[in-house]
Amino acid sequence: NLAPMGEGFTLIVAPVTMQNVGLEFGAYRGAIQGWLKPPMPVPDFLKAFSLAGGTHHSALVYGVDPREIEAFGRMMGFDVVTIDHTDSKL
Repeated sequence: NLAPMGEGFTLIVAPVTMQNVGLEFGAYRGAIQGWLKPPMPVPDFLKAFSLAGGTHHSALVYGVDPREIEAFGRMMGFDVVTIDHTDSKL
């Protein structure tokens, strides 16, 4: 998630697992969407995401090591926040 801040941006990185479920669980026909499992309980993840400044829309990148996304964010001059099971901000 790329969150605009007062000055600059924060890139929020979270290694999630995409779930293999579909329309039977409430997805809308014709829409691009999916179900994901965060690296911690959902309430904890949402709290960390909100505290980091997370926005409504996010992008998923498949098959990449989160450290590569973090490195990209640093090269772009973004503040980088990674939310994973070891997050100490909870």
